[in-house]
Amino acid sequence: MYNLEEIITDHELVSDELSKLNLSESLEPFIVVVDQENKRSVKEILQEAHAEVAEIQTSRKRHHVDFDDTLSQKPSEDRHEFKPEGP
Repeated sequence: MYNLEEIITDHELVSDELSKLNLSESLEPFIVVVDQENKRSVKEILQEAHAEVAEIQTSRKRHHVDFDDTLSQKPSEDRHEFKPEGP
């Protein structure tokens, strides 16, 4: 049995997410997604998706900062040049 309050809350969350994605008019409302292993509520799926997106954004920010730090480093005073010796 489904809890009506949870169903309404899940539907509202989905509607909000679809509105953010500008897809609210192209998809019909849905309450529960069934996969091969078990039933998962929309709320669970959205929470998992948010966590994955946050992890990716954090990773991208870290890479971006590391790259920016590399570009902004000043050249060192050591002007040593490597000159390979020929045979």
